[in-house]
Amino acid sequence: MEEYHIHTCIKFRPYRKSDADFIILRSDKPGCWSHVGRKDGGQVINLQPGCLRSGTIAHELLHAIGFRHQQSASDRDDYVTIVWNNIREGKIKLCTCITDPMYQSIQLGG
Repeated sequence: MEEYHIHTCIKFRPYRKSDADFIILRSDKPGCWSHVGRKDGGQVINLQPGCLRSGTIAHELLHAIGFRHQQSASDRDDYVTIVWNNIREGKIKLCTCITDPMYQSIQLGG
């Protein structure tokens, strides 16, 4: 989290009982994951011991604040070519473009 404080305007602080929304860091479920965007109440980021690398932690924190995978961006075809035959079975959904905006996402300008 310190990297965010140093390199961005995003600031994390300790939880206060008065906080309606907050991030919960835990490791009681398999894998490294977070839902995308703010969830009412606690937003879980699950980090198993194998996930405790700065890049993985930063990746999951980005999900928590609203960032999706770049391969799902609606304009991704302007920048990359997806070689569909190289994608493992069951993983195609990870490359499906998202066209509906997330109105609570930090990426939505206005």
